[in-house]
Amino acid sequence: MMALAGFIMRGHTQTVLVALVAGLLSILILPLGYFSGAALALVTLRKGAAEGGIDVLLATLGMAVLLPFVLSGDPWFGLWYALGMWAPVWLLAVILRQTISLTLTIATATFIGVAIVVIAYLVVADPAAWWRETMQTILTQAQQAGANVPDPEGLKAVMEKAADIMTGMVSAMLIGGYVFCIALARWWQSLLFNPGGFRSEILQLRLDRVSALVVLATMIATMVDLGGMASMFTELVMLLLVMCSIFGVALIHHIVELRKMSVLWLVTLYILSIILMPQFVMLTGTLALMDSWMDFRRMLSPPPSSGMS
Repeated sequence: MMALAGFIMRGHTQTVLVALVAGLLSILILPLGYFSGAALALVTLRKGAAEGGIDVLLATLGMAVLLPFVLSGDPWFGLWYALGMWAPVWLLAVILRQTISLTLTIATATFIGVAIVVIAYLVVADPAAWWRETMQTILTQAQQAGANVPDPEGLKAVMEKAADIMTGMVSAMLIGGYVFCIALARWWQSLLFNPGGFRSEILQLRLDRVSALVVLATMIATMVDLGGMASMFTELVMLLLVMCSIFGVALIHHIVELRKMSVLWLVTLYILSIILMPQFVMLTGTLALMDSWMDFRRMLSPPPSSGMS
């Protein structure tokens, strides 16, 4: 990872190359997109908004030019990729560079996600119906192309249920991806220029009470009859719990460090996050909400030793 980070920092050519290769391959292997965003964020964190912005523009142009030749795709996809991934990550990197606050950066990422959900409900009369129609169209096109779709009726039933929360799911995935890109870039920056700095930042991450109150108020709103807006608040809760989950994971890291526990606890944590994603988000998100009032770090810290004079 240090070698890759060092390569990215050599200049515009190297940065754009990594961003382009990872970005193009992410169409086939989605997680590689995080390396694409992190490469641009690393340059922004280290060299500033202007340098990072130049790389974003060059990568966007490169995506538009190369995509039709490499994957026979729409050249406009490069622009959409930049708007959906690179531009938000660049903005978050600028904020982190200026404020040196991961908490504020995560809050900004969450605000972007909230804005996506709210705008979707303002622009589309019924987002769930739009998702049902879109997913049905994709399924029909796949079947017409000869794709083997096992149990189409069962898949349609799943799509019907998923459509009700799809806007929130997509927004949650986006902000989770943005934060991961920033975290990866910050880790690379720490490896190259400030060993141990990223670890300290993660261990100190804590959900503040104002944010916790906003989350709780949104949860309460889902219990009130709000007519057509009820589903929007349900999707916002999903999104906000993802934000809380990030702070919950940071808290668990701090507890493991504080109590000198085995690293296997963290390995188990991340395995569970893959196998039981919804339950994992709910558990860690609830933990972060509780910590905003109870301060588990202080509760679990060993009492200071009193010296004898």
